[in-house]
Amino acid sequence: MPDSDIIDLQKTLWVVMDPWSDQPNRSNQWSPEKLTYINNINDFIAKKIAEYFEAWKIPYCNILICTDLNNGPVHFKLRQYFTISSNVYDIWNYMEKQKFKNIIYTGFHHGVCLLHRKAGALQGRKLKYNTYIHREFIAPLADDSWITNDYKTLRVGIPMITGDFSYRNNEYHTKAIQISKPD
Repeated sequence: MPDSDIIDLQKTLWVVMDPWSDQPNRSNQWSPEKLTYINNINDFIAKKIAEYFEAWKIPYCNILICTDLNNGPVHFKLRQYFTISSNVYDIWNYMEKQKFKNIIYTGFHHGVCLLHRKAGALQGRKLKYNTYIHREFIAPLADDSWITNDYKTLRVGIPMITGDFSYRNNEYHTKAIQISKPD
């Protein structure tokens, strides 16, 4: 994998998967303590995503919130962006209409919905889009570790990007990382 990938941010769709204000707790699968932990991490990551979108001046039409609105409202820091229901799965029509070539996933949850939803990274790769997951803008579930989910993501061939974007020669550059399982 090269040290730097060139990503044309004008031809890139940023997807924020499931940025709810509060994590749904179907069938009380998490204790109140774990649910508080999940919500605190989700709140931190959602605010960080919004902060960077503003700092990088990502155009509104290049940001898409993908969620099931039946599970609750979108996090207050991300409500200004266009939202589609993950039940509709029209993300691929939007990609084609806007002539996007790249898709960068952020949001919730690493190794789960980001990969396996019909609007997720595996489907994006299958449809031949340049598909990435931004490492600093994702969160695992309470029972999952970052490392385990990194392996899940990279094992299925979705590259992860990390760090800030630098602008040189009229192009945005970012570091692509390759994580391998330790011996």
